[in-house]
Amino acid sequence: LRILLKKVGREPEVQLIDNTLEAKQRLVNGLIEVVPFDVCEDTLIVCNEEGKILSLPPNTLYDLDYIAGDYFVVGDDYENGDFKSITDEQIEKIKPYIEERSFKYKDDAIERFDMERFKRQLMFLDCDDPERDPDFYEEWRQKLVKPIEDESEEHIIEDYENKNKYNKNLEEK
Repeated sequence: LRILLKKVGREPEVQLIDNTLEAKQRLVNGLIEVVPFDVCEDTLIVCNEEGKILSLPPNTLYDLDYIAGDYFVVGDDYENGDFKSITDEQIEKIKPYIEERSFKYKDDAIERFDMERFKRQLMFLDCDDPERDPDFYEEWRQKLVKPIEDESEEHIIEDYENKNKYNKNLEEK
């Protein structure tokens, strides 16, 4: 089975694995969870079902959340209820998405990772926390918070413009 493996702190890489439950569990270091990967049609994310519970380090931002621990992307053989190898075209589409949204770590940061501190940082992003890591805060803000704020601002501007057009049309009638 051809997959795109994403280990924490590393670039995604293509690998061949056995299409067995054991092989998949070994790659994610535990029980697997399968998530539809909306970025590319007919692909799935396979990650550790208990990644956050087990305090695995954040790997990649996905949707409005993140994937904890190692994971891989595989093709979806929905007709047969199974997985299938990922194609070159899918890899070309997925790889830049993953690279852009992955957390970057200094060489020894993964060994020193502290999930409880990470959770505290998430809870107190907008207040003065002496334990807050400025690099973490800036990366989190640029990758997750800023795009959400920008999108929200676009909607506010659009709503305001639509309201003005509506009021102008009423005045003309």
